[in-house]
Formats: sequence, C-alpha cells, structure tokens
Amino acid sequence: PIVQVGIRSLSAEEMGFIKDAQIPVFFWSPSPHDLPRIVDAVVGTLSPHVYVSIDLDALDPSIMAAVGTPEPGGMSWNEVTGLLRAVGENRKIVGFDISELSPGEGPEACAFTAAKLAYKLIGYATG
Repeated sequence: PIVQVGIRSLSAEEMGFIKDAQIPVFFWSPSPHDLPRIVDAVVGTLSPHVYVSIDLDALDPSIMAAVGTPEPGGMSWNEVTGLLRAVGENRKIVGFDISELSPGEGPEACAFTAAKLAYKLIGYATG
C-alpha cells in the first residue's frame, strides 16, 4: 500500500484522490512527545517489503530550501532519519528514490543534504 508521511497541505483534488484510494496520510505537525507514536503508526501500516520515495518538499525549508514548493513546518533532519531508521529496522527496504531537489532554488548545502539522505537510506536498506 501507499503511505504518505510529512504532508502539510493538499489541494481539494489531491484530498479527493487520497480519500477515494484510501491512502493512509500522516500530516506533519507533531510535538516531540508524539514522534514515537507517529513512527510506530507509520511502520505499522507498511507491508514487509517497502519502496521508499522521498519528496524533499517534506523537509522543513530551514534544511531543504532547494525545492519547488518549500513550505514551513516540515520534517527536521532527525525526524526524517529517525523515521527511516525505524522503517529499515522493522521492514525490508527494497528500493528508494529521492525527488524534488532543485539546486537553483536554494543554497548548495541542500544538494549535500539530499546526498547525505541517500547515503543514510542505503545504510538503512542494507544494514
């Protein structure tokens, strides 16, 4: 099944599709004490073998401004890597992709952050 995590806003059309397809969505505005519960809930919705698709728009613009639609309130580095670590520890990551890096839209450090995220995902998938 498809599971979306880190959503902060949707169009009416997107919301209709999600409802029709019954896609689990985890909107992102947690307080720190909610994180373990959210991570457990996300992992619990996943099948034993997962493909992870990271849209960098899910990250907070303070660490990932080089995207097409930066929106405040996104996931921090520790939140996204903690979630991905939990997925890797509890499910088999069979592949992944990272999308939406737009280097012309932000500082060069964003490309490094995206590359480091890919490096981390390789470790979670093979660890």
